[in-house]
Amino acid sequence: IIQFMSPTCSAATTPNHITYSTCNTTISNGNTTQQHPKVDGKAISKLKEQKYKFKQQQKLKSKQKEESRNDFLQTHKSFVTWVTIDDVNQLNEWKTNIKGKQTRKDYDETSFPNVMDDGCDPKNGNNEYSQYHEKSKKRKRLDENNHNKINENNENHSSNKNKNESQQEDETCRKLNQLIGPFLNMKDQNIINESQNDNDTSKPGRKLFIAEGTETVRLMIERCRGSSYSSNSLTERDIQQQHSNDNNEVVSILTKPTTFFEDPVNLLQSMKKSFPSYFEQIDKERKFRMNGDHVDAGNKSDITGSQKQKQHQTISQQQQHTIPFHVIIASEKVLSKIAGFHIGRGALGLGCVPHYDENWLYSYVKSRTTTAAAAITSKQSDQNLSCKHVSCNMRILALDQISDTANLGSLIRSSAAFGMDCIILSHDSCDAWYRRSVRVSMGHVLTIPIVRVSDLACTIDTMQKELNVTSYAAVIDHDADLVLEDVEKGQIDKFWCCVLGNEGNGISSKVSRACKYRIRIGMSETVDSLSIGVAGGILLHNIREREA
Repeated sequence: IIQFMSPTCSAATTPNHITYSTCNTTISNGNTTQQHPKVDGKAISKLKEQKYKFKQQQKLKSKQKEESRNDFLQTHKSFVTWVTIDDVNQLNEWKTNIKGKQTRKDYDETSFPNVMDDGCDPKNGNNEYSQYHEKSKKRKRLDENNHNKINENNENHSSNKNKNESQQEDETCRKLNQLIGPFLNMKDQNIINESQNDNDTSKPGRKLFIAEGTETVRLMIERCRGSSYSSNSLTERDIQQQHSNDNNEVVSILTKPTTFFEDPVNLLQSMKKSFPSYFEQIDKERKFRMNGDHVDAGNKSDITGSQKQKQHQTISQQQQHTIPFHVIIASEKVLSKIAGFHIGRGALGLGCVPHYDENWLYSYVKSRTTTAAAAITSKQSDQNLSCKHVSCNMRILALDQISDTANLGSLIRSSAAFGMDCIILSHDSCDAWYRRSVRVSMGHVLTIPIVRVSDLACTIDTMQKELNVTSYAAVIDHDADLVLEDVEKGQIDKFWCCVLGNEGNGISSKVSRACKYRIRIGMSETVDSLSIGVAGGILLHNIREREA
C-alpha cells in the first residue's frame, strides 16, 4: 500500500513499512529503495518536437511518392493502367448484364414458336378470325406510331445523351475486360484459351497461362520477347533453345503498387533493365520538352528546321521502342476482388504458352548433338576457340503419366537447377502450364522447353537409334540393370535421357522396354520408394555428376 502525502509532509509510514516522500520521490519497501527520476518538461517538449518533425517528413515522403507515381502513370499511360475497386464492380455488373441479355435472347429465340398471340397459325391465311385480328393489330400500331411521333422530338435529345453515355460505358468496360478479364475468378480456371480475334478470323486463339509470385513475374519480364536484358544474359544453350520458336510472350502483369515501385522487389527496375531503349527515349523526350518550356514566348517561333527535324526523329524513335505488354496496378484489396480469393503474393502475370512439337524436338536434339560434336573436335584440335564454351552434353528428362501438377512443377524446378536441356511429357501427363505447376516451379517453366508427344516410347526409341541419346528408366525393382551409387564417373554417356513414371504405378511397360537401361536408387530395406520429386532430384544430380 502506498500512501500519497501532501508536499508539506516529508514522509509517512504504513503498517507494512512502505514509505513515500513527495519531496525526494523515493519509495521504500522493507530493505529496498527505488529512486524515481524527476519530470523534465524541456525533454518532453523536445521529444514531441522530434515526433512532429518525423511525422511531417513521412507525410512529405508519401506525398512525393504519390506525385512520382502519378507522373509515371501519366507519362507511361500507353502501357500502365491503375485499377480501382469501382472499376472492378463496374466490370462485374457489365458482364452480368451481358450474360442476362444473351440468355434472354436465347430464350426468346428458342422458347416461342412462330405462332401468333391469339393461337392462330400464321400460315393459315383463309382463317377469317386471324384476318380480322391482323387488321385490328394494324390499327393499334398506327395509333401508337402517331403517339410516338408527338413525343419523339422531346425525347430525342435525352436519348442521344443516354446512348452516348452507354456507349462510353461499354467502351470502358470492354477495355477493362481486355485488361483484367483473364484474372477474374481465377479459382475456376487454370489455362485460358483466348478467343479468336474478331478482325482476323484466320488466326486461332492463343493458349494463355497465369503465373503467381513476384520472382516468377520478374523472370517473365526478363525473358520477355524483345527484352534486351534476356538477350544479353542468354547463354549458348538458351540461344539454341529459342531455335525456331516464338516463346516467352507476356500479355499483361497485375501487381501491387509497392511491389512495382518500391524495394526490395521493385519490378520497375527489372523493366528498365529489360527495355532500356524505351525508358531512355522517354527521358530524352522529357528533357527536350523541358528545354522547350524554358524558351521565351517571343523566341518560340524562331525554332530552326534542324530542331524540328530532331523532334520528329525522337517521336519516330519513341514509336519504335514500346513495351510489348500491359501493366495493371491495383491495391491488395482490389487484387483479391479480381481473383476471387485473397492474394498475398505481390504480382500476377499473364503469358502465352510456347508451342513445341515433336518436329521441333528432333531438330533441336539433332542441332545440339552436331554442335556438341563440333565442340569436341575443336577442343581436341585446339583450332576453333569460339566453340570451347559450348556444352558437349545433352540432358533430357522424360515423364510418363505424371498426374500431379505440384510434382510436375517440382521436377521442372529440379531440371532447371541441374541443367536439363529439354523436358518431354507423355500425352496422358498433366499440363505444365497449370497455375499450381507454374507456381511450384518458381517460374522455371519459362526457361526449359517442354514438349508433349503422342507416343513417348516411340520418341525414346527414335532418339536412341537416330540421335544416339541413351535412355535410363528409373525403377524400384531389385533386378535393375544399374544401381545409381555403383555407377562410376564417366560411365554415363554424353547424350542421355532420364525417364520417370507415374507417382503410384511407375513407368509403363511399353516405355520401360524402349529404354536401354533400368536404373534404381540404392535405399535401406525399410523404405521401398521415394516421392517422385525427391527421386527426380537425386537421379538428375547424380547422373549429371557421372557423365563422360
